[in-house]
Amino acid sequence: MVVRGDEALQPRRRAEIEVIANSFRETIGLANQRRIHGVRLFENLDELVVLVDHIEIAIDWGIRELDWGVLACAQYCLQTSTIDVFLTPETYQQLRHGDSRALFTLAHECGHVVLHTKELIARALHPHKPSLNRRSEHAIFRDTEWQGDAFAAAFIAPLQAVLQLHDEIGYLSPTEIAQTFGLSKQAAALRLDNVLDLAPRRRLRIVGRDPRRQLADWS
Repeated sequence: MVVRGDEALQPRRRAEIEVIANSFRETIGLANQRRIHGVRLFENLDELVVLVDHIEIAIDWGIRELDWGVLACAQYCLQTSTIDVFLTPETYQQLRHGDSRALFTLAHECGHVVLHTKELIARALHPHKPSLNRRSEHAIFRDTEWQGDAFAAAFIAPLQAVLQLHDEIGYLSPTEIAQTFGLSKQAAALRLDNVLDLAPRRRLRIVGRDPRRQLADWS
């Protein structure tokens, strides 16, 4: 895997991120809700706080134009002492129309808020410190973008909910996961791979998957 982000202060394995994402779902009252309503999640972010060294930091949200190619961002604001999550107007409109990429983008930024609070604060306090903005070689489990993607996948399609879907319909496929949880086909296929890795003792029936991956289907 190729690292895409900065080096996180804390390495995190996928199983740990799964637990954190599920805890976040419970905190915001979505533990029993299978499909995430993106706009509702986004516009209720200002009801949340995160704890950093026993200090509460409020979350806020907004819509603004960002640098070219950037769909969303999370950043610490020195003036308000809040962590702000911004979507571009285009991303927000896509979220309103139930676009899977926009939902994943929002969940990814929520991952940064939850997993990388200290990094966001440090970057705001020391914006020109090279060590906070490097993309040097580091382990994938320390990569902020990998961690954000892992959080988003676990948050949108929790492991237990995916396994419950399997038990209900008798199989799993990227199509079923995509339609049930609001992921793109590509993201759903990757999430299916995650599920097979995270539930190695479950006997799962998998259909509609890349034949080159079939060896991992039954475990």
